[in-house]
Amino acid sequence: MKKIIVFFFILIFYSLSQSSERIDKIKITEQLTKEKRKCEIGALAPEFSVRSVQDPLKRLSLSSLKGKVVLLEFYMEMCGLCRHYLKKTQKLYDKYKSKGLAIVCINVYEGNKNSSGYLPSSLFRLLKINLPNYIAEWDKSHKNFKQVIDYNIRAVPKIIIIDRNQKIRYIG
Repeated sequence: MKKIIVFFFILIFYSLSQSSERIDKIKITEQLTKEKRKCEIGALAPEFSVRSVQDPLKRLSLSSLKGKVVLLEFYMEMCGLCRHYLKKTQKLYDKYKSKGLAIVCINVYEGNKNSSGYLPSSLFRLLKINLPNYIAEWDKSHKNFKQVIDYNIRAVPKIIIIDRNQKIRYIG
């Protein structure tokens, strides 16, 4: 009888802890909605700062790319569709980089959130992709990547094109 009571106590405790996590996520989502962090065509692109995969001490910001057309590609290494788009993005980069196109690939894999050191990109080596590769910045207060929040990323791959005046021209 004691085992059954202990089992139900553990089950109830586990259920309550899971509910509180869901409530926390709902509160965070509501807070983000109130903050009106929107990524819309015609709006100014939110400023960002991301860390390079190749050199963790190197950072890139949107303001450093002013005057260039910027293609942001949000991806995850284990995403098959992302791999397909990265190959196409490589072709675009090869064709238009001399004309002022800046491509920024941002890895939003949640396993990167606690990493502070070098993160090799085996996917890029495997696919023979030579694109500027960066890691999204983890935002502890919102329990998500800052760029994912600012650019309203709900799924990957996500491509955003920003014009020379840093206005968003395409989201897809």
